[in-house]
Amino acid sequence: MTPAESVAALESAHLMPNEDGVLKYVAVYKRVVSMIKSGAWKPGEQLPPELDLARMMQVSLGTAQRALRMLSDDGVVVRRQGHGTFVAGAPTTTNASEIRNYRFLAGDGTSLLPIYTRVIDIKESTETGGWSQFFRDEESFVSIVRLVNVNMEFQNYSRLFLPISRFRPLLKFGLHDLDGAVLTHYLGEHFNIPVLRMVHHLRTIELPEPICTAVDVSKNTIGTEWEMFGYTTKNTPISYQHVYMPPHKRTLELRDSPA
Repeated sequence: MTPAESVAALESAHLMPNEDGVLKYVAVYKRVVSMIKSGAWKPGEQLPPELDLARMMQVSLGTAQRALRMLSDDGVVVRRQGHGTFVAGAPTTTNASEIRNYRFLAGDGTSLLPIYTRVIDIKESTETGGWSQFFRDEESFVSIVRLVNVNMEFQNYSRLFLPISRFRPLLKFGLHDLDGAVLTHYLGEHFNIPVLRMVHHLRTIELPEPICTAVDVSKNTIGTEWEMFGYTTKNTPISYQHVYMPPHKRTLELRDSPA
């Protein structure tokens, strides 16, 4: 798409501030994603400069920059210093039928909000914590760190720990190989190790400063620390997930067994 065509596309995709009560930067994010999904902007194409994006969507430069930063964090665009912002692809949506833990309900109280997951780290870990107490016979673990975006409204910071004796092959995966995957479902499908039962512990805490930065909330924000203990056959511990969740107004539905 030429620069002139980009401007025309933005003009036709005119964004009214506070449309439907949605935060402005979220609305810009969604508009850009919609244009990428529709093919108006294709992978590799350059987006308009920040000032043009802000002017055409009638938002502040700061709002446009925040939306672009979120798009970059989610791998939708690539920002090259001195060269501009380029389309990488649309965010990977998690299959709603497989969702077990991140079941956030829409306003109708029944349908599920879309979830977008992005893996930011996979490694072997010898750290100790709630996971090492849960897996008493393990000395090291597969650690998978993800950002879980709920309906483009807020992000959770998630770290999944798995016994390395059973899941070492995951260490060979690339960061994007598991984007969009429901990991507890993935264990059953690809390792034949289903998560049959889940126990949840939730606490209200002040989110650690690095977590606030990662999920884009203010320092000292009060949120939720969420532990998920997964068990497979014979009540054997098989997965431990540690999540930091910022404040939000959505309903979280917890299920002990798969939906």
